Amino acid sequence: MARIEDRASPLAYRRLSRLKISQSRGSQKNWRIDPETGVNACKSIKDTLNELNAAAQDEIEEIRRHALMPILRALKELILGYVARRRREGRAGFHDLLVWARDMLRNEPQARDYFRDKFSRILIDEVQDTDPIQAEIALYLAAPVGETAAHWRDVQPEVGKLFVVGDRKQSIYRFRRADVRQVTALKEAMGGTTLDLTQNFRSQKPIIEWVNRVFAQWMDEGGANQAEYRSLDYRWEAKADHPARPGVWSLGGAEDSKKIAAVRASEVNGIAALITGAVGSRWQVLDKEATDESDGGEERYRPARHSDICVLMPRRTALRSLEIALDGAGVPYRLDGSSLVFETQEVRDLMNCLRAVDDPANQVALVAALRSPAFAVSDVELLDFKSGGGRFDCLDDGDQPSGRVSDALAQLRKLHEARTWTSMPSLIDRFIRDRRLMEAALGSPRRRESWRRYRFIIESARAFAEAGGESLRRFIEWVDRQIEERARITETPVPEGDEDAVRVMTVHGAKGLEFPIVILTGLNS
Repeated sequence: MARIEDRASPLAYRRLSRLKISQSRGSQKNWRIDPETGVNACKSIKDTLNELNAAAQDEIEEIRRHALMPILRALKELILGYVARRRREGRAGFHDLLVWARDMLRNEPQARDYFRDKFSRILIDEVQDTDPIQAEIALYLAAPVGETAAHWRDVQPEVGKLFVVGDRKQSIYRFRRADVRQVTALKEAMGGTTLDLTQNFRSQKPIIEWVNRVFAQWMDEGGANQAEYRSLDYRWEAKADHPARPGVWSLGGAEDSKKIAAVRASEVNGIAALITGAVGSRWQVLDKEATDESDGGEERYRPARHSDICVLMPRRTALRSLEIALDGAGVPYRLDGSSLVFETQEVRDLMNCLRAVDDPANQVALVAALRSPAFAVSDVELLDFKSGGGRFDCLDDGDQPSGRVSDALAQLRKLHEARTWTSMPSLIDRFIRDRRLMEAALGSPRRRESWRRYRFIIESARAFAEAGGESLRRFIEWVDRQIEERARITETPVPEGDEDAVRVMTVHGAKGLEFPIVILTGLNS
């Protein structure tokens, strides 16, 4: 390594930041005692290395502070200058509106009195999402008449005027300072009393007891940065005289394999077997209608159906494995939420066909389209076509070997030409009808789900066109973005009302819903 003459140069600090000083190697039993210090030589060396590492980290931290300050000052000037420019030009973003409203209430007593008189009561729901600026606005509006305190922490709200509802444990917007500490600060500024809402109206006694036992261990009083845990109260006793009454169940155990594919396969096969067993062994679920009609609200239970079960996925990477496992076990299911539908094989095959229609030069999409159910060309036929001098180009008017591949290329060429004078939704609908994709799904045990997916793509194309996106290429790009960004889209393909099927949903898509039986996947991560 070349000698560094200037120890304060950028090169010196780059070298220092890459320096790794390890203190974990070596065992004291292999070393002697230093006669001068009476300390084991291995320990003495490790202590020295620890000191060197601490000195290096202190030096790096110091230079980082010196390097960042000019950047932060420049960034501050840029942001404030842009804010002033927006204000001069009369343009405002959401954050501007919050800041300007806060400044007006804080600095203009007459404006504060005017708006304060317009609200007799103020209720803030989901208060854990409230950032400091929003909290200031609420306290200024809730202040009693004549209150002129300039700092929001000095404002004492009028008794009974400000109410907030929320849960500190759900404070997840720390990036905009809506965190646990902010909720605590607002609570202290408000004063008043706190009422704990602990009644759970959904879950059974065994589930509530399990949740209380687990979370009471994990969540303790850790100061302003930690939300305390309040035990929940149950409503349903789970009084079912049956060995499979409601409860909390663990599925599987530790996996020896370090390959994620093997772990996923084990998990999804276990889920499929669990669902089959739950329905076959008549797991008991609360019959709310019968319970409501019973004398005194006595709990009534009935055997579980497939439609009582929901499989929740924190992410969609294992979706295809789950579909294969459920299909293999003969479990009827449907995907709820378009974010899952975009990931299905039918949609991926259809999008490959549309890519080939839009861009015949895309040979990867072209071959994928030929191999899809729309054309069902086998690998042997593709090889024979290529060996016979064929070219994977649907715009090539030259001689091509006759056969199914050539016929498919001719169909793609017609659709490619038609895209210039046919609306994008009509072109997609025409492709699905011409290739008999709906009819082909009749051979599937889950034909309704396949039909729903095709209908969903057609409806999405129509909605996209109505929003101004007219070209096929733009629609394909939009679908690709939904898959790549794993967009959380709430629209759901409408199911048939008489369908008894397990529902597969993302955790986000299931928000606000409830199911008698819920199975969580993806717990390996």
